[in-house]
Amino acid sequence: MNSLLASIESTIARGTPQTRAKALEHATHLLITGKYTDDQIWIFGELISKLMQELEERARAVLSRRLSASANAPAQVMHRLSLDDSINVAGPVLQFSDRLAP
Repeated sequence: MNSLLASIESTIARGTPQTRAKALEHATHLLITGKYTDDQIWIFGELISKLMQELEERARAVLSRRLSASANAPAQVMHRLSLDDSINVAGPVLQFSDRLAP
């Protein structure tokens, strides 16, 4: 699993902001629409966490709204979004997500 994450990090580092945004959109769509094990959801979470590091507020807010309603939302991503300084980002997670750890 560590080699997979290293490969993902390398690919992200070589990508442009546009390709990273497209990858994030694609990964989020796959996550929301699929059925995955907890380990697979964790891997999606690591990928999404890496891809969202440089997102502008508007894009983080879209991500937050999309994931807030998903039973597949990775807990580590939801935690980060819930702590965002922008209420447009943190609000949907705090209001609608059941994926925040107690």
